[in-house]
Formats: sequence, structure tokens, C-alpha cells
Amino acid sequence: MTHPRRATTEAALRRGIERGDIRADADIDLLLDLLAASTYHRVLFGHRPVTDQLAHDVVMTVLDGAATPRWRDHYRQQHHA
Repeated sequence: MTHPRRATTEAALRRGIERGDIRADADIDLLLDLLAASTYHRVLFGHRPVTDQLAHDVVMTVLDGAATPRWRDHYRQQHHA
């Protein structure tokens, strides 16, 4: 059984692939694990808080590796202009 949040995120990643924002060869299961791992680690060990900034940083780090150059260029133009 798949957790609803994982299924929602998987659907979003697949839409990103269909749009050409995420590389077609991206390993969806690995991306899902990477997106969740830091939150679970912080909750489990309690060494640092789970914050909105953490969520943003994790997503941007994962997308830096998984996104297509077209998406990265578009993002940079929109957010660093």
C-alpha cells in the first residue's frame, strides 16, 4: 500500500516528466525517498527541527539533479532576475 502523500508526490513527479521539467530517465522511487529522507531523519533523531526552509532546500537540491536544463533555466530566470 502506498501512503497518500507519496502517491501525490509521485503523480506530481510524473507530470513533471510529461511536461519535460524532470528528466525522463529519473528514478521516481529514488526521488521520492530523497524528498522524504531528511524529514524522517530529523524527526527520528531530533537533532534539528523540520522547517519550511528544509523542505525548500531539499526540493531544490533534488530538482537540481533531476530537472531538465530547460526547467532549471526557466526557474533561474523567474527567481533570480
